Amino acid sequence: MTITLEGVRAGYREFALQDITTTLPGGKLTALIGPNGCGKSTLFSAMAGLLPLKSGRIEIDGRDIARERPRALARHVALLPQSPVVPPAIRVSQLVAYGRAPYQGMLGMQRPGDAEAVTAALHKAGVGALRDRRLSDLSGGQRQRAFIAMCLAQDTPVMLFDEPTSFLDIRYQVDTLDLLAALAREGRTVVVVLHDIGQAARYADHLVIMKDGRLRHAGPPEAVVTPDMLGEIYDISARVYPDPVSGAPQISPEHRV
Repeated sequence: MTITLEGVRAGYREFALQDITTTLPGGKLTALIGPNGCGKSTLFSAMAGLLPLKSGRIEIDGRDIARERPRALARHVALLPQSPVVPPAIRVSQLVAYGRAPYQGMLGMQRPGDAEAVTAALHKAGVGALRDRRLSDLSGGQRQRAFIAMCLAQDTPVMLFDEPTSFLDIRYQVDTLDLLAALAREGRTVVVVLHDIGQAARYADHLVIMKDGRLRHAGPPEAVVTPDMLGEIYDISARVYPDPVSGAPQISPEHRV
C-alpha cells in the first residue's frame, strides 16, 4: 500500500512538521533518516493516526486516515514506537496476543484464528521458543523481536518501526533489519527510522531525509546519499563510496564543516 502525504503539518507547540509532501512506495522498505529532533518520530505518529494534523492529509492506498476509525486504521497500520511500555512481568505470548486487539470485540474475547496468528507471528519473528518467558528475562534483541512479533500478529499491510535497532549489538541489528527487509519482500509497506546512514542505504529501497521538521530529500539510496547531502543535513564533510558487497552507498566522514 502506498502512503501519500500532502502538505502535512503536525506537531506540538515547541516543534511541528512543515508542509511534508511525498509518496512512500508500497511493498518497499522506506527508511527515515536525519539529525536528532528533525521530526521523524512526529511523522510516524501522524502516519499512525495518533497525532492529529494541523493541515494537509495522509492517505494509505487512497484512504484518508483522518476519516478512519482507530480500530479500522489499526487493521491497516501497525506501529512499534521507540520505547514501548508494557508490564515487565508479561509473558511473550501475552504481548504478541495484544496484536490481535483490532480484530476483537469490546471485551477482548479471542476470535477464531487469533491463536494461530499469534503462533505464526512468534515463529516468524524467531521467538517461538520464548513464548512462555517473561519480557523481564529477555535480552534486548529478544525483547525487540517479541515486539516485532506483536506487530506481525496485527497482520497489517503497513508497518512502522521507530528506531528498532537502538541499543542493540551488531548481531541483533542485522537480525532485525533482515527481518524487516523480508517483510517488505513479502509485499508489506515497511517504514523504519534509522540513525545509521550505512544501514539505511544498505537495507532500504527508498530514503526520506528530514531536517528541522521539513523533508529535504527523498529517493533511492544511490540518488540521495551524496557528499552534498551529508554536508547540508549533518554538517559533515564525507566521502561516499559503494559497499564492496552490496553496492549500496557508504560514507567515510572526514571532518566537521
